[in-house]
Amino acid sequence: MEKTINKKWKRILFLLILLFTFLLVACNSDKSATKPETSDKETGNATTKDESEPVTLKVHYGWEEEFIEDIKEPVEEKFPNITLEFTEVDFDAMDDDIAKGNIPDIFYLSGGGQLKVLEEYELSYDLDELVEKNSFDLTKIDKAQIDKVRSWGEGKLYYFPYVKRWDVLYYNKGIFDLFGVNYPQDGMTWDEIADLARKVNGEVNGTNYRGIDISSTGAMLNQLGVQHVDPETDESMYLEDERFAKFLNKIESIASIPGVIPEDEGDWGNFINEQNVAMVPLFDVHIWLSNVEAETGLDWDMVSYPVWEDQPEIGPSANAAGLSISETSEHKDAAFQVLEYLMSDEWQMMRSKKGFATVLNNSEVQEAFSSEIEGLKDKNMQAVFDLEAAEAPEKVSAFEEDGEILDAMKFIEKEQDVNTYLRETYEEAEAKIKEAKGSS
Repeated sequence: MEKTINKKWKRILFLLILLFTFLLVACNSDKSATKPETSDKETGNATTKDESEPVTLKVHYGWEEEFIEDIKEPVEEKFPNITLEFTEVDFDAMDDDIAKGNIPDIFYLSGGGQLKVLEEYELSYDLDELVEKNSFDLTKIDKAQIDKVRSWGEGKLYYFPYVKRWDVLYYNKGIFDLFGVNYPQDGMTWDEIADLARKVNGEVNGTNYRGIDISSTGAMLNQLGVQHVDPETDESMYLEDERFAKFLNKIESIASIPGVIPEDEGDWGNFINEQNVAMVPLFDVHIWLSNVEAETGLDWDMVSYPVWEDQPEIGPSANAAGLSISETSEHKDAAFQVLEYLMSDEWQMMRSKKGFATVLNNSEVQEAFSSEIEGLKDKNMQAVFDLEAAEAPEKVSAFEEDGEILDAMKFIEKEQDVNTYLRETYEEAEAKIKEAKGSS
């Protein structure tokens, strides 16, 4: 009798579970059928499937005047349904912006440092899904730039490289003419440049000329492909990686040229202000130099960044400002439309002509670089694209920036031997990394 009752109740319980399951499925199906819009924060899909629906996107992008001229007006003309709204954020005080609800849909990032801030506040968004969804061709972008972004994001593509940052060797033609020495050429090594510096260095007619300024040589170091912090152990690499000693030995050799390191603590600005420096390896100040030439008559040109003897085709590591979409954006599809347009051949060609180096592999876009800037038409602007970027690491330590404390000028000022300076710098870096770990 007891077994019969148990079987009876089991059948009733089974029927109740089956009925409940049926009602739950029917209810969910009904909700799905009556809901025209979709929202999915995990996949990053936009909140609407109608691409013509009016959308307002908040954009963090430099200065407001620049934003209106460079981005807002042309993009809104291209996409009548999209309105761009300028939003300024402070990466050093992101808490305040978040508290005010001031979170852009699109961020313009200067590089890995600002990306790290977005990651800390869980605002970084991997673009790979939208790349696949929209069949966006990533191969049109310089692979070195993409690899660099992925190295910062542990393989994820948190932003599109947008404007190539670059380094070249600028030189003052007038000083070379004064000393009767041939101008630098593309593809010269650091040893060849050092020899050239010795020939245009010294006093002429009461003025002391410096053959080269080496106060800005960070690109010379990253050209070797170094990492300051081991990504696996988070330990400083200054004693382990012999390339740091190689760099300092080269700096010491160049600094030994009499007068190259000025007593008055002059820096690369003297190339422009005093115009008594023959050469300076430096980042992209081409538009500024064009204006200086128009105002003062500075006769300058540029060649590709000097190379290490054992890496004759390798320049500094890739570095590009970029465009990202916020993880919290409710309009990711519309934001990606904007990014696609800003990465198009059409847009990049327009920007290239205005003096912004393209990240695209398109040779026509590269050849148009700075062609609309009057003072740059006769300059060797293609030197920007001559070298391959140093290979980006697959992974970067979260404390890489904390460990980047090696300073070539500090090394020269201390007049220490290479090993002593590296040992002290290692200890200082380890202390800083330990402190950063304790506060993270």
